Amino acid sequence: MGRDKASLPWGEGTLLSATVDRAAMATGSGPIACVAAPDQSLPPMPGGVEVARDRSQGRGPLEALAAGLHALAGRAECALVVGCDTPLLAPAVGRLLLERLGDHDAAVAVAGGRRQPLLAAYRVNLAPTADEVLAGGRSSLHALLDRVRVTEVCEDDLRRVDPDLRSLINCNDDAAYQRALALHASGA
Repeated sequence: MGRDKASLPWGEGTLLSATVDRAAMATGSGPIACVAAPDQSLPPMPGGVEVARDRSQGRGPLEALAAGLHALAGRAECALVVGCDTPLLAPAVGRLLLERLGDHDAAVAVAGGRRQPLLAAYRVNLAPTADEVLAGGRSSLHALLDRVRVTEVCEDDLRRVDPDLRSLINCNDDAAYQRALALHASGA
């Protein structure tokens, strides 16, 4: 995007604060961890949000997941995981993922025939498995999912609670950010 996504303006706050607020609506009470790179500065966030840091720079989303799961260890059984750039997350989607977790290790949204590992619920006790995958030289969330018990939440089920799949809209470039802002402003 060429600039810090987390700090982009969104309503009265930032893209990150909006995403955190939506995730908090999905999960209710409980700890919230926001994972950042070791030297990344973050915009102000809602109260009660703790910042966890990647242990190593540049190891991707699996490193971030591991850091977040370690931060929540002993305080939560599962975690709703979303990218920082998904401010249109429908809280009902987050609740659906958490409900579907059941006795699985992960409940992952599937759209367009593809798993969306950054729209998923994970068991906190997967932290050591994530560490093992990273130690093996892999940094893909898919590499972790290949090693654990996963239930997939299909697109039809997602659409029942989020008809336009706005929860999957991320702001990876300026055009996507502008479209998301327009959707948010229209209230549609």
